[in-house]
Amino acid sequence: MKLATKLSIIFMGGTLASFLAQPVLAQKNSYPVASRAIFLAGCLTDEPGLTLQSENKVYSKMRTCVCLLDQFQVSYTNAEFITLFDQAGRNDSAAQQKMENFAAKHYLSCL
Repeated sequence: MKLATKLSIIFMGGTLASFLAQPVLAQKNSYPVASRAIFLAGCLTDEPGLTLQSENKVYSKMRTCVCLLDQFQVSYTNAEFITLFDQAGRNDSAAQQKMENFAAKHYLSCL
């Protein structure tokens, strides 16, 4: 079973739900659960070799992903975030670069 499928099953079971509902930062913009879930699913599955058998790595990755999402919420409205995320998903190199630059800028503060 693929990691994304396993993560979906865990999410549906409620294990990851607490991460979706409890942002770490005081936020300027509020994102609906669907926006948070889409970002977190993509963030968690972008690391080759990450499996659910390595719980500490999954937990660490989840904390980093939630932190980055919170940083996006401070800087982007939900509409801006969805547009950027959609453009990056459609291989828009400018949008991908913008997301990569944003993540690189905030990554260390999320460790």
